[in-house]
Amino acid sequence: MDKSKPMLMSILILLVLVLGAVAGLFLYTMRSGKADASAPAGQAPAPRLNVDQITKVPLSTVSTNLRQGSGGARDYVKLTLQVGVSNTAKKESEAVVKSINDNEAVALDVVNGVLRNKTRDELADPDLNTLQDLKDEIASKLRDAFNTNLIVDVYVAEIAY
Repeated sequence: MDKSKPMLMSILILLVLVLGAVAGLFLYTMRSGKADASAPAGQAPAPRLNVDQITKVPLSTVSTNLRQGSGGARDYVKLTLQVGVSNTAKKESEAVVKSINDNEAVALDVVNGVLRNKTRDELADPDLNTLQDLKDEIASKLRDAFNTNLIVDVYVAEIAY
């Protein structure tokens, strides 16, 4: 019986340490904001940034047809947006902003590609968080196209159907 007490005590100490670590991680996550579930697979979630830590890069207005809906109609959408680039790493941020400005056609093609695969019903469903989902998808595809994690958001200035 004497040999089992130290082993039991060791197991209890280990259990308390593991539970403490889990509780600490939970509290840290709750204090610093929820983890960003919209981060692309294999990429770390974008940190929450203040407005002054994000450079907004305006793009030309995109006007395109949407995918044919269930009613057979092929609707049209007009979207004006800005790409949010983290400016916390100044030199790298400036390079990304320059790349987006110099290659606006690539960015517009990405936006166009995302929009053309949506129906009006998908974009206008009031029960879904469709605008945020659309912004997240565009931001993810822009990160891929420009090969950077510094693109942190997309800001919609205008959307019209």
